Amino acid sequence: MLAGCVATEELGPLVRNEEHYGNCLDEDARTVCRDDEPFCDAYPDAQFPELNVCTGPCESEADCPAPATGDATVTCSGDPAGCVLECDEGEACPDGMECSPAGACMWRLD
Repeated sequence: MLAGCVATEELGPLVRNEEHYGNCLDEDARTVCRDDEPFCDAYPDAQFPELNVCTGPCESEADCPAPATGDATVTCSGDPAGCVLECDEGEACPDGMECSPAGACMWRLD
């Protein structure tokens, strides 16, 4: 018996996220981070993410943009170093984001 081909819907165009610290993935699970924020941080890990956020490289906090809303602490941390919005002391994350158990503002995957 021959197996038939299964038609799949054509994916729409890739649209980059325009905001800093945006959601990493679009509805088709493609990475949509800004070109200047090429990293996707995920919690608990990249293989089984529950939360994610786009981030960019930095050498100090001065390299990191302030969030549009909320009062999360902007830091430059990790290896390699990237911009992080810390919320581990009760700081408010930007609108739509939540504080991950790791203490960083992230987007919940739906």
